[in-house]
Amino acid sequence: MTARESQIYTAIHDFITVNGYPPTFREIGSLVGLKSSSAVHYYLQKIRDKGHISYHPGKSRTLRVIQDD
Repeated sequence: MTARESQIYTAIHDFITVNGYPPTFREIGSLVGLKSSSAVHYYLQKIRDKGHISYHPGKSRTLRVIQDD
């Protein structure tokens, strides 16, 4: 993973650990300093394509960590 992808993956993992549920795309952007939801979506697709997360497009809070690095 790239440094930015790793940062986002870690933010997702930590958020789920603390809260017990996954963050929204907007919350992810806020956690890692991305203002554009399309940028968040772009990175999440790349992380998903690499097999580290899964989610159902169009549905809120369906993000799941698949591979715990």
